[in-house]
Amino acid sequence: MRHFVAPDHGTVTLINGGSYLISGGSVVGGIYYKAGSEGNVLKRQDEVLTTSTTIWLTADQLRMPSPVTQLDIMDITGRKVITARNSREVKLTLPSGVYLIRAIFPTETLVCRLTIR
Repeated sequence: MRHFVAPDHGTVTLINGGSYLISGGSVVGGIYYKAGSEGNVLKRQDEVLTTSTTIWLTADQLRMPSPVTQLDIMDITGRKVITARNSREVKLTLPSGVYLIRAIFPTETLVCRLTIR
């Protein structure tokens, strides 16, 4: 099974595997991919480039550097399929499809699209 993650609002995928977030015709942030022993490291940067939130995506789980206040994964109908609180690891037991990830941390919220093929 293959997992793909991208920001929720307008993306351009680059040849090197990275994605940039587009808003109003301008690049305002992106997700950058790095191969490593943990799997793919996903780093989101917002418009002012001050976020420090990193979520690691491995074959079957999401890992956060600090406990997430609330994490919701929703299917395309908006139904919550996975919910976690105060957790650093969340097991992904999802069939193929498109999902929305909302991770709420004490100082910021991260929203991404997750595609499982």
